[in-house]
Amino acid sequence: MSYAAAAYLFSVGVVSSFATCPVVCLPVVSAYLMTRQKGSFSCMKSAAILGVSRMMGLGLVGVLGGTLGRTAVSFMNEISGFLLPGTGLLLVALGLLILSGREPHKLLCPRFLPHTGHGWLDLCVLGLLMAFAPCATHLAVLAYVSMVADNWLGGAALGMSFGVGSMCALLVVGYLAGGISSFLHHSGWSYAMRLVCGGLLALAGVYQVFQYLG
Repeated sequence: MSYAAAAYLFSVGVVSSFATCPVVCLPVVSAYLMTRQKGSFSCMKSAAILGVSRMMGLGLVGVLGGTLGRTAVSFMNEISGFLLPGTGLLLVALGLLILSGREPHKLLCPRFLPHTGHGWLDLCVLGLLMAFAPCATHLAVLAYVSMVADNWLGGAALGMSFGVGSMCALLVVGYLAGGISSFLHHSGWSYAMRLVCGGLLALAGVYQVFQYLG
């Protein structure tokens, strides 16, 4: 594995996290985090857990590039037929649960809840789904990894390098989302926040399902 290639993918991750992710992923992530936790540092911790899970998932994507070579992109395009509608339905379910006043993370992982009342299994699942999302940036990174990686280990390292870089915007969004959530909660706007965030998640899920059907 080339250290120059790893540094390049790290920089691509940093730039894309602020350039392309804010259009699609970050609004959905911030909406979920705002309804999940309050407090800038608590929310940023959740964003970090989600980011680490996404990084590990991108490492697996890198393994595909290191072992399958150029056919890895075709393989990712094929499995996107399952990922797009599945992720969309999950977002719809999360949005509807939030709109109904439920806390999805307590329903998804009751056995993993620590004493703070917040689990982490839901964040891990969302992080992995984000990693395997067949977006243009991920496919471009996979194509690059498939060309420069010598083996599966090099592919994993390159994929994780991109994942580390892409965590930057995620941490910033987590910090801001927690601060906004606390402010709205103390201002008596928590119900309105839940309606907006739950509605955004549900609409994002519906859009993904229709994108697949179209």
